[in-house]
Amino acid sequence: MNGKLLVSTAIVILVTWGECPDARASDRVIWVDGLSIKSADLNGGNPATLWPGPAGYSVKVNTSSGAIYWADNSTSPSKLMMAANAGASTPTVVATAVSGERIDYIAIDPAGTGTAYWFDQTRLHVYRAGLPNGAPTLIPTSAQTIRAIDLDLRPGNMHLYVYDGAYLWRSELPDGAHEVQVTNAIGDGSPGRFALDPCNDSVYVISHINPHPGPVVPYIRRATLSYDASPSLSNITTVFSGVGSVGNTTDGTSDIALDLKARRMYWTSFDNAVHGQVRTADLDGGGITVLATGTSLYTGITLYLADRACAPVNYYSEVNVYITTDNAYNFGFGPASGLSPNSLQNAGEFIENCSNAQIFSCGTPGPETYLHVPIANAATDYLYIIAYSDNSVTQGVLARFVNPGGIQTWTGDGSAGSAPFQVFSTGIETNPNCGGPPNSPSIETINTQIGLANSTGGWVDASGGSSGFLEVGEANDAAPAASCGTSNEFPQVCESIMGTQPRWIWFNPHISDSFCSNVAGEFLIFRVPASSLALVPVGVPVLALSDGGMVALQLALGALCVWFLRRH
Repeated sequence: MNGKLLVSTAIVILVTWGECPDARASDRVIWVDGLSIKSADLNGGNPATLWPGPAGYSVKVNTSSGAIYWADNSTSPSKLMMAANAGASTPTVVATAVSGERIDYIAIDPAGTGTAYWFDQTRLHVYRAGLPNGAPTLIPTSAQTIRAIDLDLRPGNMHLYVYDGAYLWRSELPDGAHEVQVTNAIGDGSPGRFALDPCNDSVYVISHINPHPGPVVPYIRRATLSYDASPSLSNITTVFSGVGSVGNTTDGTSDIALDLKARRMYWTSFDNAVHGQVRTADLDGGGITVLATGTSLYTGITLYLADRACAPVNYYSEVNVYITTDNAYNFGFGPASGLSPNSLQNAGEFIENCSNAQIFSCGTPGPETYLHVPIANAATDYLYIIAYSDNSVTQGVLARFVNPGGIQTWTGDGSAGSAPFQVFSTGIETNPNCGGPPNSPSIETINTQIGLANSTGGWVDASGGSSGFLEVGEANDAAPAASCGTSNEFPQVCESIMGTQPRWIWFNPHISDSFCSNVAGEFLIFRVPASSLALVPVGVPVLALSDGGMVALQLALGALCVWFLRRH
């Protein structure tokens, strides 16, 4: 049922304990250690016990008030949510669960006097209650399992997210209206938790794969999260994998929190001796540090951060492009609605490769090099590659991109350093006009098709859709003689130009092999966010970005995260 629910009388627990250190004194990481609440500086220094227990598996901090919230499921008949205001000597009850139910995980909206959200994992009930001591309201959800919840509190985009171990479910705050399942799974069905990254429209999940047979494989994954009427996850990438980097997560209570300005993640796990650990690393991978180790299981984690602004994001305003196709292509930049005027290369005329030498050889003919290609709006634009093929042997796109900071990326699905491409199949039959003028589609035709892709949900990535998927093929590394139907279908393209990392991509309409099948209607449009090609390396001084002949840097500052995201 929905609506207000009767609750049992709250049991006020009077516990004598030492002065609670003020969580606002410095930036701190706070976690559940067994049944107690611990904290430390973000580098692991100055560890302290904030609350000796009992505590549950979840902890949150209200950075505007300094209050710390946790669940206490040791009491009966009611399960209590408690808060210790910074400097207080006695914790107080601020919310009481429905009789017979637990508070397994919490999220806090700090607006006004605050609102608490929690769920009972056994009964699959999600609740909210005004603080302090408001009556719980049941929030409906279609999730068949509940592992974690989080809140997106940006003005105009306020949502509750429920994670079921595989999929996210999104509904509107405060009452859970218009719930939808976010397309594409990020988990494998095992217990896990997640954290939203609203600065970068992303989500991070900590969980594990439990193969049979085989050892459990812990992981942290990241995905791009769309915020439209039909939300979806794309560019799903494994940031860390394995016990060596992640730690052990098989109990399902490991948690994750994000410092978006410093671009750091913090998470709990445990080692092989079931010693709890707090680890931290860069959001993009690397720099793993163990901050704390104990003898109990570490579960919930949160951060107190005095500054919750998004990290400034800098983009270069140009990129070098190295590209070949089997058979024809052109490319340009533009917003989501389509190519900008005059953005196609070669004055809009397509390159049509009609021989192996034009596609694969070094020199002329061979793959093309485009230096200092301007990007007008790297923060918001896309790179579009428009391609079509003949009806013979193979077809595909292979490209490498290098920005002024030396950061390289290449065609692929967003994993292992590649750019997160999507593709739309127009269904229009277009073939190279070998020996005559190129059959170049006009920019008007291309933009009409881009509009159709936007309005029909026609863009697909490697995870696919009903029409097909982005097929990612072999890397451009040296291999035996190419042959269709093998793991090496393409000859190696000139290594001095393309390198060995780029991967062939094409559209696959749910067939066994798109690279050698010659499907009709292969006029394709690929796209990738320009930001993924032009990102300035973290830590590079803005004034040092100009290099002789380089176009001036376009600085795209991330808007301040003026909301308080209380899932940390």
